[in-house]
Amino acid sequence: MKMSASYLAQTAAHLREAGYLVTENTQVKHRGDDVIFQRTFYQCRKPPEVDIALEALTYPDGRETYYLEIVQVGPLRSLSFPLDSWKFHPTMVEFKYYSHPETGMGLSFILDLPSSLAP
Repeated sequence: MKMSASYLAQTAAHLREAGYLVTENTQVKHRGDDVIFQRTFYQCRKPPEVDIALEALTYPDGRETYYLEIVQVGPLRSLSFPLDSWKFHPTMVEFKYYSHPETGMGLSFILDLPSSLAP
């Protein structure tokens, strides 16, 4: 799956189907009359333990960048960091924030979802 703002929206929808409360906010950042980027932000919560934020920045030249903030997952939290890639599956979402260029192996954060979504 190619990473895109559209796929990030599908991921947020998948989390909503898994019982997360998802709110979306889109803003356009300007410098004078010029558009710098469009920011699409998804706050994904499953109280009381999980609160994450997904973000896509889309630039006028077509580039896109993606971010994950772990607001709270149990006692774990982090500042927003760039996402390399992510994939959602019936029972989990894997967010990869570093991928070794030669092996593809990297650091990832896996969010387990209710097993009731499994086929």
